[in-house]
Amino acid sequence: MKSDVSIKRLLQIKPEDWASFLFPELDEIKLEDMPTDMVPKMESRLDNVKRVNGAFISHVEPNGYLDHTLPARMLRYRADIREYTLYKYRELPPISQTVIMFFEKHDNKVHSLQDNYFEGQGLNYGYRVLKVWEIDPQDILSRKLTGLYPLLPIAKHGEGESGEQIITDSIDAIYTVEDAALRVDLLAVMSILAGEKYSKELVKKYIGREQLMESALFQEWVEEFVIEGKQEQKLEMAKRLLLRGMPCDEIIEITDLTMEEIENIKL
Repeated sequence: MKSDVSIKRLLQIKPEDWASFLFPELDEIKLEDMPTDMVPKMESRLDNVKRVNGAFISHVEPNGYLDHTLPARMLRYRADIREYTLYKYRELPPISQTVIMFFEKHDNKVHSLQDNYFEGQGLNYGYRVLKVWEIDPQDILSRKLTGLYPLLPIAKHGEGESGEQIITDSIDAIYTVEDAALRVDLLAVMSILAGEKYSKELVKKYIGREQLMESALFQEWVEEFVIEGKQEQKLEMAKRLLLRGMPCDEIIEITDLTMEEIENIKL
């Protein structure tokens, strides 16, 4: 899932739902986007930073791949936020940082940094980790946090539950969403996440290509891969579209790959 736009977009569908889940102690949620000029360093790619109820800053980082440098990267993000608030406002608001781990295979099990070799120059840094595979689906459903519905198939389930039942129950939950555009976006993200855990045949059985192509989010995801133009990303996109059953000629048109490259992916 490395570089997947889908998991970043998931947090942007209904940010209030994510804030409600992360901060259940708050009776109401009011979010303010941080200014777009907050991070001068392009390599930081700092997203999902919001001021919550005017009281503190929340930074939520979705992580969809195994990254052994994650603690250092999170520290850099925190420094970027702190540098901005000091420079712009001369203030030090509290910062809550959360990393969302979607799959256990991507958890490097290290979420802190300690460096205390030199007296008075030490570092003791950490952040919150939300492990999706440990979330009880009822915590999402009972509070009707629709923005988190795509997580339902990969949340915690009992050993007796079949993959087919989990997928159908998750889809049924999404179909309770009245907003049609939101519904197809949720389905699109859910299909991508579920495809990492369940067989492609099972996911395709219940979420067809036609449904995905109705999603503006899915189309944006496709376009962003193509615009970035990186060969690795194009190949990954082509692989996923093949798994969804898309014809080769359509994949070539979308990704600008050759038929030979597409055929090599099939091998």
